Amino acid sequence: MKKLSAAILLCAAIGACNTDSTNSNDNTVIGGPCDYEDTAGVATIVSVEPAGTNGLNCGDDAVEIVFDFTPDDPAAADLAETGLFVAVSEGVNPDRAWAEDEGLTVGSEHPALRVDITSGTCTPLMFTLTDVDYSAGAMACGD
Repeated sequence: MKKLSAAILLCAAIGACNTDSTNSNDNTVIGGPCDYEDTAGVATIVSVEPAGTNGLNCGDDAVEIVFDFTPDDPAAADLAETGLFVAVSEGVNPDRAWAEDEGLTVGSEHPALRVDITSGTCTPLMFTLTDVDYSAGAMACGD
Protein backbone atom coordinates (compact mmCIF):
# COMPACT_ATOMS: atom_id res chain seq x y z
CA MET A 1 0.00 0.00 0.00
CA LYS A 2 2.63 2.50 -0.97
CA LYS A 3 0.31 4.86 -2.83
CA LEU A 4 -3.08 5.53 -1.30
CA SER A 5 -5.66 7.91 -2.57
CA ALA A 6 -6.16 10.94 -0.42
CA ALA A 7 -9.85 10.34 -0.62
CA ILE A 8 -8.97 8.28 2.40
CA LEU A 9 -8.09 11.54 4.11
CA LEU A 10 -11.42 13.04 3.26
CA CYS A 11 -13.26 10.12 4.81
CA ALA A 12 -11.35 10.64 8.01
CA ALA A 13 -11.85 14.38 7.97
CA ILE A 14 -15.61 14.38 7.44
CA GLY A 15 -16.55 11.02 8.94
CA ALA A 16 -18.15 9.87 5.72
CA CYS A 17 -16.91 6.32 6.08
CA ASN A 18 -19.33 5.06 8.71
CA THR A 19 -22.37 4.42 6.57
CA ASP A 20 -24.51 1.31 6.48
CA SER A 21 -25.98 -0.32 3.43
CA THR A 22 -27.59 -3.66 2.86
CA ASN A 23 -26.98 -5.94 -0.07
CA SER A 24 -30.51 -6.71 -1.30
CA ASN A 25 -29.46 -10.15 -2.55
CA ASP A 26 -28.36 -11.61 0.78
CA ASN A 27 -29.16 -8.99 3.47
CA THR A 28 -25.54 -8.72 4.61
CA VAL A 29 -24.56 -5.39 6.09
CA ILE A 30 -21.84 -3.55 4.21
CA GLY A 31 -20.22 -0.59 5.93
CA GLY A 32 -20.71 0.40 9.56
CA PRO A 33 -20.70 0.26 12.31
CA CYS A 34 -16.95 0.01 12.13
CA ASP A 35 -14.22 0.31 14.72
CA TYR A 36 -10.79 1.79 14.11
CA GLU A 37 -7.44 2.01 15.84
CA ASP A 38 -5.52 5.29 15.62
CA THR A 39 -1.77 5.58 15.33
CA ALA A 40 -0.39 9.08 15.92
CA GLY A 41 2.49 10.23 13.80
CA VAL A 42 3.97 12.90 11.59
CA ALA A 43 3.24 13.60 7.94
CA THR A 44 6.18 15.09 6.07
CA ILE A 45 5.38 16.77 2.77
CA VAL A 46 7.80 15.42 0.17
CA SER A 47 6.48 17.12 -2.98
CA VAL A 48 4.04 19.77 -4.16
CA GLU A 49 3.74 19.75 -7.94
CA PRO A 50 1.24 21.08 -10.46
CA ALA A 51 -1.53 18.50 -10.85
CA GLY A 52 -1.83 16.74 -14.18
CA THR A 53 -4.67 17.79 -16.42
CA ASN A 54 -6.17 14.29 -16.55
CA GLY A 55 -6.86 14.04 -12.79
CA LEU A 56 -9.57 15.35 -10.52
CA ASN A 57 -8.46 18.91 -9.87
CA CYS A 58 -9.68 21.93 -7.96
CA GLY A 59 -9.63 24.80 -10.42
CA ASP A 60 -6.87 25.83 -12.78
CA ASP A 61 -4.08 25.93 -10.17
CA ALA A 62 -4.44 22.53 -8.51
CA VAL A 63 -1.45 20.78 -6.95
CA GLU A 64 -0.60 17.19 -6.22
CA ILE A 65 0.74 16.97 -2.66
CA VAL A 66 2.63 13.85 -1.60
CA PHE A 67 3.56 13.02 1.98
CA ASP A 68 5.19 10.28 4.03
CA PHE A 69 3.77 9.10 7.35
CA THR A 70 6.03 8.17 10.29
CA PRO A 71 4.47 6.87 13.53
CA ASP A 72 5.42 8.67 16.75
CA ASP A 73 6.04 5.34 18.51
CA PRO A 74 9.22 3.66 17.21
CA ALA A 75 7.64 0.28 18.05
CA ALA A 76 5.05 1.00 15.34
CA ALA A 77 7.65 1.63 12.63
CA ASP A 78 6.06 -1.07 10.45
CA LEU A 79 3.01 1.23 10.08
CA ALA A 80 5.00 3.89 8.24
CA GLU A 81 3.84 4.69 4.69
CA THR A 82 5.33 6.67 1.81
CA GLY A 83 3.86 8.25 -1.29
CA LEU A 84 0.48 9.26 0.17
CA PHE A 85 -1.61 12.04 -1.39
CA VAL A 86 -3.45 14.96 0.17
CA ALA A 87 -6.86 15.57 -1.38
CA VAL A 88 -10.07 17.40 -0.66
CA SER A 89 -13.67 16.91 -1.66
CA GLU A 90 -13.64 13.17 -2.37
CA GLY A 91 -10.21 12.75 -3.92
CA VAL A 92 -9.68 16.08 -5.66
CA ASN A 93 -6.22 17.61 -5.94
CA PRO A 94 -6.44 20.84 -3.90
CA ASP A 95 -6.04 24.45 -4.94
CA ARG A 96 -2.47 25.78 -4.57
CA ALA A 97 -3.58 28.84 -2.53
CA TRP A 98 -5.38 26.61 0.00
CA ALA A 99 -2.34 24.33 0.27
CA GLU A 100 -0.08 27.29 0.91
CA ASP A 101 -2.52 28.73 3.49
CA GLU A 102 -2.43 25.37 5.30
CA GLY A 103 1.37 25.33 5.29
CA LEU A 104 1.58 22.30 3.00
CA THR A 105 5.02 23.01 1.61
CA VAL A 106 7.91 20.69 0.80
CA GLY A 107 9.62 19.67 4.01
CA SER A 108 6.84 20.83 6.31
CA GLU A 109 5.74 18.45 9.06
CA HIS A 110 2.17 18.02 10.30
CA PRO A 111 0.65 15.99 13.12
CA ALA A 112 -1.18 13.08 11.54
CA LEU A 113 -3.22 9.99 12.29
CA ARG A 114 -3.15 6.62 10.63
CA VAL A 115 -6.56 5.01 11.16
CA ASP A 116 -6.77 1.23 10.67
CA ILE A 117 -10.05 -0.67 10.70
CA THR A 118 -10.36 -3.29 13.46
CA SER A 119 -13.91 -4.47 12.74
CA GLY A 120 -16.58 -3.91 10.10
CA THR A 121 -16.34 -3.43 6.36
CA CYS A 122 -15.79 0.33 6.04
CA THR A 123 -12.72 1.97 4.56
CA PRO A 124 -9.84 -0.21 5.82
CA LEU A 125 -7.15 2.48 6.11
CA MET A 126 -7.24 6.26 6.31
CA PHE A 127 -4.75 9.05 6.97
CA THR A 128 -5.47 12.59 8.08
CA LEU A 129 -3.26 15.56 8.79
CA THR A 130 -4.85 16.82 11.99
CA ASP A 131 -3.78 20.46 11.63
CA VAL A 132 -5.29 20.84 8.15
CA ASP A 133 -8.76 22.32 7.53
CA TYR A 134 -10.08 20.01 4.81
CA SER A 135 -13.49 21.71 4.78
CA ALA A 136 -11.80 25.00 3.76
CA GLY A 137 -10.06 23.08 0.98
CA ALA A 138 -13.40 21.74 -0.25
CA MET A 139 -14.89 25.25 -0.10
CA ALA A 140 -11.94 26.57 -2.12
CA CYS A 141 -13.02 24.08 -4.78
CA GLY A 142 -16.58 25.37 -4.73
CA ASP A 143 -18.02 22.40 -2.81
